[in-house]
Amino acid sequence: MTALTAEERQARRESLLVLLSRAQRGVLTTDEAGLLRAHVETELRAADRAVQRAVDAEEQLRAYRAVTAQRSEWQQRAEQAEAAVERVREAARRHGPTLTADEIEHALATPEQRP
Repeated sequence: MTALTAEERQARRESLLVLLSRAQRGVLTTDEAGLLRAHVETELRAADRAVQRAVDAEEQLRAYRAVTAQRSEWQQRAEQAEAAVERVREAARRHGPTLTADEIEHALATPEQRP
């Protein structure tokens, strides 16, 4: 089904209001009853599509938030790794060729992990 223009939707809604008023007064013709049914079915389909789009948007938003959280975690881990590499480089500059495995381990440890 093609998307309706705003003018077409407004015309259908106005027609619905007239038809509902006529139905309430008990003066709806058979043709008008058919038109009322067609308009209501069209509105129901449009509402179903809108609900499905909302559900899809919510799912996409959840997926986006999950990816964003994961990206933040990986970015933090990359920053920690870069800081560890810089600490090892600094240790290498200080100790030169006498740098030991223990000194590298110490440099790789975060300040919270150091004894």
